[in-house]
Order: sequence, then C-alpha cells, then structure tokens
Amino acid sequence: MKDLPLESFNQSYLKKAGVNFKLNVVDTVLKKGFTLSFYLCLILLVLLLVLKFSDLGISASSVTASASSSTITSTSSAVDSNSIDPASTSILSHFLNPKQFWCMVSLLSIYLVLSFLRLLKYFFIRKRLRLDQAPIAVEAYAIVKLDLKNNDLYKRITPKKQVVLYKECGSQKPRFFTGIVLSVKTTPKVIKAQKALVFIDRKNPALYSIDDDKFYKTVGESKLSLKMLNLKKLNPKLDGVSQKEKL
Repeated sequence: MKDLPLESFNQSYLKKAGVNFKLNVVDTVLKKGFTLSFYLCLILLVLLLVLKFSDLGISASSVTASASSSTITSTSSAVDSNSIDPASTSILSHFLNPKQFWCMVSLLSIYLVLSFLRLLKYFFIRKRLRLDQAPIAVEAYAIVKLDLKNNDLYKRITPKKQVVLYKECGSQKPRFFTGIVLSVKTTPKVIKAQKALVFIDRKNPALYSIDDDKFYKTVGESKLSLKMLNLKKLNPKLDGVSQKEKL
C-alpha cells in the first residue's frame, strides 16, 4: 500500500467543524531554541562591555600620563590635568551617558537571563512528561494552516505557520494534538495515519509533548520480542516432528 500524504485544512475550517486543539508549545519552544533576537542582544551586550572596558583602559592611561608629567613641574602638571579630559577620549560618551549605559546593560542582561530560563523550564517540563508510563496513542490526521489570530474565528489572517494535527486513537470522542509549529514553506515529513505517542500533563492538558520515534522503537521491540517468543514455542514442536521422522 502506497503511503498517502496528509490533507491540508485551514484552522478556521476545522474550528467550524468542531475540531479544537491546543498548540504544542513545549516541543515548539525547544525545537526553536534561542531566537535571532537572543543572539543579537548577546552580541550587543558583549560589544557594550568591550567598549566600556576599552574606555576604562584609555582613562587609566590618560591619568598615568598626567601623573608622570606632574613630576616635571607643578605648573605644567596643572595645565596638563586641566587639558586632559578622560571623557573626551571615551567612545561610549559620544552615544551614551553612564546612566543610559547601565540601564541598557541591565535590560539586555534581564532579557538574556529570562530567555535562557524559559528554555530551561520547557526542557525540564518535557523531561518530566516523557516519564509518563501511559502515553496517548495518536495518528497523523491532517496538516493545519494557522489562519486564526488568537484562536478567534472572527480574526482571520494570512497563514504563515502550519502544524501536523494528530488524532487520538481508539476513542469515540478523540482529542487532537499538534506537532511543532512550522513555516508554511516547510513540508512536514509525515504520512497519513502515521502513529505517535503523546505525553500529556494530567493536571494541565495544554502542556504535552509528541514523540513518534519512541513509538516506532517500542513497536519494533515488541514485534521482535513476539517473534522470539513464537520461535521458542515453535522449536519444541519442530524437534518433536524431526524425532518422529527419524523413527
């Protein structure tokens, strides 16, 4: 049987048909990792600190030069101390005053720390979810283009994202789950009725993680163990038949 591709629907169409689902936030955040804005803020923070330390080096060298010149004559030292302005040689002083500099450094640092903690939080959430010994068996149902803003049926947008929608197996009132959020330009490598496992938070069903690799590994191992068990049962019978033939 040839593998069939998934059908594609708009989210608004499925919502009218009564198909509701929560997006897979856990896997999406971890798959996305650190965003471009994170790296830009990190580069900007490093650049600001490098410029700050270079300014401190320039100021220190100017103070040393003025101190050495003061040993020649007291008159010349007074002139030099008045003529040398460390702030005039500072690179950052042309753009930011000290208050603005530390304010920007603080904001960038807070953003970077919060982004890191957010990623770490979802990492531990998924790790905890994957410990569930009773995951939900699902199968690939369709590809859904996200054309609703904030899941509001009356606020439609041009779809730029899409997800693979999974349907719960063996239930008269099936629940629906999604894979990671993808761009509409990306072609999901999923076939129709492809199986997977959903590890859901029992207290907060909006948090869940989908694992299709573990499903195939589990099925493969169970089939292999079943084959080995059948072979063990079959061997005594074959031995008995061979002994009868010899007699």
